[in-house]
Amino acid sequence: MTCAQLADLLTDARPCGNPAGDVAFITADSRRAGPGSLFVALRGSRADGHRFLDDAYRRGARAFVTEEPYQRDGAFSLSVPDARAALAVLAAAWYGEPTRRLGLIGITGTNGKTTTAHIIETILSAAGKNVGMIGTIEYRYPGYSRQAQRTTPDALELQELLDRMQRAGVDWTVMEVSSHGLDQQRVDGCHFDAAVFTNLTPEHLDYHHDMESYHASKQRLFTALLPRSAKQAFAVINADDPAGRRIVDRCPVRVLTCGLESGDVRARNACVSLEGIRAEIVSAQESFEITSRLVGVFNLYNIVAAAAVCRALGIGVEAVQAGITQASGVPGRLERIENDLGILVFVDYAHTADALAQVLATLRDTGAETIIAVFGCGGDRDRGKRPEMGSAAGRLSTRVILTSDNPRSEDPESIIAQIEPGLLAQGFVRADAADAPGSRKGLYCIEPDRRQAIRQAIFSAAPGDVVLIAGKGHETTQQFAREQFYFDDREEARAALKMSARHT
Repeated sequence: MTCAQLADLLTDARPCGNPAGDVAFITADSRRAGPGSLFVALRGSRADGHRFLDDAYRRGARAFVTEEPYQRDGAFSLSVPDARAALAVLAAAWYGEPTRRLGLIGITGTNGKTTTAHIIETILSAAGKNVGMIGTIEYRYPGYSRQAQRTTPDALELQELLDRMQRAGVDWTVMEVSSHGLDQQRVDGCHFDAAVFTNLTPEHLDYHHDMESYHASKQRLFTALLPRSAKQAFAVINADDPAGRRIVDRCPVRVLTCGLESGDVRARNACVSLEGIRAEIVSAQESFEITSRLVGVFNLYNIVAAAAVCRALGIGVEAVQAGITQASGVPGRLERIENDLGILVFVDYAHTADALAQVLATLRDTGAETIIAVFGCGGDRDRGKRPEMGSAAGRLSTRVILTSDNPRSEDPESIIAQIEPGLLAQGFVRADAADAPGSRKGLYCIEPDRRQAIRQAIFSAAPGDVVLIAGKGHETTQQFAREQFYFDDREEARAALKMSARHT
């Protein structure tokens, strides 16, 4: 493409220089700039791309998109109000706008994105469709899979991936859309067929600062992106969630509400246990029964949302039923670690107070007298949720072991100290002060070494007890200030169970 062609795409740009040259590739990383490149200067929380304009120029770039005027000999620049918005447009155009030819379903919300996306994927596959997935765990399509670095890729990577999917014969792409991805306009070049809203609870407030801003980021998918889709886009929104009801009132495209208490599509006669879910999906037009191996009321919400969007897309009832039945657990989402000791051990990604509470409430339904929760909180992230997670664990656990999650640049023990007030408020006492007067509830202890914390929980568990290892789920690394180590909660739990078995 020529500079002039790219300039025509940005109607609000102010050009400077001669647009006669060709563009060979687009980059937002000055280290990758070279002859024929178009460099887009993005402002971020840690760095400002405008500081690297001269570096990109020295490396051979002669075309630039900036938010500040930039002039150099032989250079052509486009000054725009918002470089991220411009990059989304340019990236989509560069790859021929693949989502005009590819079905695209977006899922956003605090909790449930990954599982809802997984259920939709299995339903579409049961209907004979080739499906691509973009989400927290991996990016994949038939014949290709790689571990995800972030839930929603940046605009260039996303459009390149969508183009590859379209060329590979994918019919539908199911994409988790994060609040960061929406706020940073990574998906603004996409044409959605449908979007799903799961729920909204406090999360990422280190980035968004307050719940209103967090809500506004999620809402963009429904109020800004769906209306400008080239398709007849529609929304599926959990109307049992207060934030969802606000979006329903503001969404200008067709909306299907869903839920358990109310909604255009809802569940009734539900039976939820550790063996799975049985329920009836009901709408004004039809009702049909479903069975699932997934557990927990929160997963019933995910099932209803997936069924609603797929039926609205014209997927047959039999395929919806088959897909829901076939959907196995997502890695690290209430994943059971099998053993012969009679201990119920689960690994879950729950890293918000709401998610932790939902998982613990599900495990309480086992009737187990003892629930041991092992968790921590991520460093360099929202500190406000730390005591709230402690409170959730205190309400619904019998014993708690506080440990490290991904401390990043923070001191692990300082993070743990910020979780403690929530436990104390629920009547918990620290194990080394177990004889404190007035103690009415369980005990907690502190073990910053996550491996030792997992072992301590499993070694102390008796047959029939439940152990929940929460926070990291499918992750296979643990991040510290300057180092990243291989660490998998599931492998650690299995190793601890083997050690425990040898001593019984």
